[in-house]
Amino acid sequence: MNFIEHIDNIVKSYGISNYNIQKFRSVYKINSKDRILLIKKFNSKTKLFNTKKIINHLKYNNFKYIQNIYYNLKNEFYFEFENKFYACFSWVDGREVNIKNVKEIKKCTKTIYLFHEAIKNVNDFSMILKDNSDWIEKFEEDIFNLYDIKNKLTKVNSLSELDKFYYENIDKAILKISEIINILNENNFNKFLSENKIICHSSLYYQNFILGKNDKIYLIDFGGISLNNKVYDLARFARRVFYKNSFDTKVLNDIYKVYNKYYKFSEFEKTLFDSYLKHPYKFVKLGYRFYIQNKNMDELKLFNKLKKYCKYELNL
Repeated sequence: MNFIEHIDNIVKSYGISNYNIQKFRSVYKINSKDRILLIKKFNSKTKLFNTKKIINHLKYNNFKYIQNIYYNLKNEFYFEFENKFYACFSWVDGREVNIKNVKEIKKCTKTIYLFHEAIKNVNDFSMILKDNSDWIEKFEEDIFNLYDIKNKLTKVNSLSELDKFYYENIDKAILKISEIINILNENNFNKFLSENKIICHSSLYYQNFILGKNDKIYLIDFGGISLNNKVYDLARFARRVFYKNSFDTKVLNDIYKVYNKYYKFSEFEKTLFDSYLKHPYKFVKLGYRFYIQNKNMDELKLFNKLKKYCKYELNL
């Protein structure tokens, strides 16, 4: 059985015979006469079951704007094919948010707050969740990787312009990350993070916010949920919006103010938010992918990206 035949069997198990199929990013839209389904692939059963459970918890806690999970005629909600797992969800009639639109950015921020409120008291021990609340450990790992890259570049006989640029800025990145670690250590932030963690979405990309035809923001894709402090979710979202808006600090202030309107941040949390945004994320990530994972990347495009991000991240 090939993949298309497998999809056809899934659709027919819902009592649907006449339909057309379209691929959107990594999902499949199934359009039939009486309903529209979305088929999503999961790489692990853990992510699939976590998604099902978190959706049930959110619905129970009155978080309305999420997808429904559909069961087929045999009361099955997932299907396996070639060690991958597939599930059917309702299709949200709308579009991805525009994160250059201030009004939509603010709506997304309120949605993040509502998600956190709906999930903050959930203690479902049947869920297998990665605990990412040790920020210092993650930042120390970044420093280790940067030293690894530096060591590799010292052994290269002839450095490219890209190599030279990255090598010349490694120490600046290490210093910046070290300063963040010192702030966290001096104020015992790791204890605070360990004692104040909730289930975080962890994948708050603009693609996962859908502006519905009813003008409401729907939050989708819960496969990456993990344990962390709520500031983690907000700061990651803020950083993505900030970068997409050409490092306009106004959008950072807007996001912080909207969330803070509903939940008053402590000084600890404000420092965490600011510290996370000082992290040279793109410098570390792009270097890791290129020099350690050996990803096939266009060097000129990579060089231009690094120069763009380093203007902000490393004050170049």
